[in-house]
Amino acid sequence: EPGRGWDYTFLNVLNSEEDAGEVVSAIVDAYGSYYENNRTQFFDPDVTLAAMDLSKTDDVLRAFDALLSAMDRGIGEGQYALLNRARSRTKAFGLSAADTKEEAYDDLVCLSRHPECVEPVQFRKNVDQFLTEKDGGWYFFLPTQTDVTWFETRPEK
Repeated sequence: EPGRGWDYTFLNVLNSEEDAGEVVSAIVDAYGSYYENNRTQFFDPDVTLAAMDLSKTDDVLRAFDALLSAMDRGIGEGQYALLNRARSRTKAFGLSAADTKEEAYDDLVCLSRHPECVEPVQFRKNVDQFLTEKDGGWYFFLPTQTDVTWFETRPEK
């Protein structure tokens, strides 16, 4: 959180809104707007804030727990090499910069659910504004106004 703290004008929404989702959206939007509207050449912080409905995470947590349990059993049964091979075949993004702009395009196309539908010329026009060359590599940077994750703690099993 940047040193200027919070803009508490979002509290006004509590007088007129009962829906929790709307209240949370107002909080996130006010936070982002406050910092966006107060940037200067001397004050340009990275600001992120988002909200997440934790009631929607149970399925993800169950699936993740099942995956970790299966991996733990595999390691216990001496299948580390199998797990390592599976990991090595997994696509990874963002670990390093793309060496060329073409490589950056290819990585982004791979993220598409339907890469066969990507029209190359228009795609590149749309993406170019977010590709940045830095330190000899190409990075995809999509600035967002706000982004945060709320964590729910759970006791260890």
